[in-house]
Amino acid sequence: RQQRLACERFSDAGTNLRALYLTLESTRLAAQRGILKELAAIATALLGPGVMKRPAHEVLGIAESSPLAVAEAAYRMFAKERHPDHGGSDAAMKELNEAIEWYRQR
Repeated sequence: RQQRLACERFSDAGTNLRALYLTLESTRLAAQRGILKELAAIATALLGPGVMKRPAHEVLGIAESSPLAVAEAAYRMFAKERHPDHGGSDAAMKELNEAIEWYRQR
């Protein structure tokens, strides 16, 4: 895979070239040792429920300006359908939980 890197932090080309080499070498070693996958998992976990794919009101099927009570009622209704124990999926329930959590923290 071809990539392009640039480094202009230092005043001379030799130092910039060394910085690029050290960056590439540390990235190569991290990938070889499996550290990059762990770092990606940690970064994903740190994002938490605040980063959603769809807006909370769309997930809950309510208006954007709806109060928490309406969001809670919609959550209870959809939780019955989307819960994995009732034929739903883990992903659908997770999205629903993130949506109601967003409304609760608002």
